[in-house]
Amino acid sequence: RQAAGQPYNVVSDEPVTQRDLLQAIAEAAGLAAPRRSAPLLLVYAVALAMEVASVATGRRWEPPLRRMPVTMLAAEYLEDASKARRELGWQPAVPMREAVQRCVDWRRAVRRQEVAG
Repeated sequence: RQAAGQPYNVVSDEPVTQRDLLQAIAEAAGLAAPRRSAPLLLVYAVALAMEVASVATGRRWEPPLRRMPVTMLAAEYLEDASKARRELGWQPAVPMREAVQRCVDWRRAVRRQEVAG
């Protein structure tokens, strides 16, 4: 089987939820993680209302909240890298939090280079 064009998850072996990942990103970026939450059905209903209002007004504005991201962020699913291990022989080199920190550090370095010109 060819690896080119195939999707692979490359994640550590540790169980990581969406909440875990977003918290790690916030911490690595020096941002405060959200401390409050709202009931999913309420947030979903607000997103739906925003989407309907956008359509009703001829899509002159983009709703700041949409159902798809709400659904994705609410899901507590775990990523699985078994396909990458099996087909590519890939193994995680660092834990999730270290990988996130490296990504944030890399992005900051790239941004500094872009600004410096």
